[in-house]
Amino acid sequence: MASEVSELFEESASIALSEISYSIEPPPASGSRTKTSKVYNHVFYPSPESIQQGLVPPDTMFCKYCTDQPRYSARNTSNMNRHLRDKHNINASSAPRAKTASIEQLKELYEELYKEDNSALDEFEQQVMQRYVERTRTSVMQILVRLIVVRNLPFQAIEWPEIHSLCNLFNPFANTILPACAATITARIREMYNEQKAIIRDKLQNTPWPIHLSLDVWFGCLDFSCKSASSWSYGSFF
Repeated sequence: MASEVSELFEESASIALSEISYSIEPPPASGSRTKTSKVYNHVFYPSPESIQQGLVPPDTMFCKYCTDQPRYSARNTSNMNRHLRDKHNINASSAPRAKTASIEQLKELYEELYKEDNSALDEFEQQVMQRYVERTRTSVMQILVRLIVVRNLPFQAIEWPEIHSLCNLFNPFANTILPACAATITARIREMYNEQKAIIRDKLQNTPWPIHLSLDVWFGCLDFSCKSASSWSYGSFF
């Protein structure tokens, strides 16, 4: 019975999608934000009739190049860009704002430096610096994460052109490993948090002595504590 219901639902959804008509004009935007992504050059939009009939949400985009019906659809540029890259070998990514701005600042700094010293890196020096960047990729990411977390910087700090310019000045190949958006940093923070949590859990589970928990609540004379009747000692659990 469940499988029949599922098949019926899929069939009805497929029929609804096949009835969608497309438009090259986007539906009226609810906000004033300007669409600047290159992804919008590779998509169709649902027609006003399809939106009015409730066949599809108004913010849906459809791939121009899909020949099968229904066409691939997405409601954000990230998913559509991934589809264009993987299925149609089209790179619609825009140049990261931080890297673009840092390149301009770096050019200005280089021009000033070249006035004093016009020597350029030879091929051997370029290979050394490029290999060093690749070897320190993981360490650079860890240092950036610690800098943002410990100093309580905004995640968008990784998009600051000044940081990119500073790193590129030390090593011209640094821009090949520096993250360009805050989402990369937040994802890495979550990964490092899970890694450290797993380490602490493993140490707690394998500790050779009992673990004592104490809770001290400062409400007047109330003091809630849970202590072992045997030996009690303050110290590191690790």
